[in-house]
Amino acid sequence: MIIIYLIISLLIGTLISLFLVVQTAFTVYACMHYNETTANYFTFDSLGLIMLITASIISIPSVFHSYVYIEESEEATPRSRATYFGALSLLITAVSAAYLANHIAVVWIFTEITTLSGRWKALGSMYLFVPLA
Repeated sequence: MIIIYLIISLLIGTLISLFLVVQTAFTVYACMHYNETTANYFTFDSLGLIMLITASIISIPSVFHSYVYIEESEEATPRSRATYFGALSLLITAVSAAYLANHIAVVWIFTEITTLSGRWKALGSMYLFVPLA
């Protein structure tokens, strides 16, 4: 049981580290394509890039601190850790997309996604309300 617990913990740490690398790579990509529009709904403008760079810089220590804090917590289970880090990744992605969106409906959609990802304890029990086909 302890071996499975350690493997899941290592897998979560690896996946969240990979997410941070992809987030940083996307930030560099956005900086290299300044004032370009992608997919007709996202523009890499000045304000969006400043906010994206700030979010990317802040996300690295916040994810690291979360990982250390949750690893030291005695009541956290592997399932709650996976749900938390999944919701945190969704939050960072939605905030980044909202910063770069150039259509008000797209901004609203990603703002609502941030609201849902902020309720990560509810996301873990959401499977109870999804009907099985």
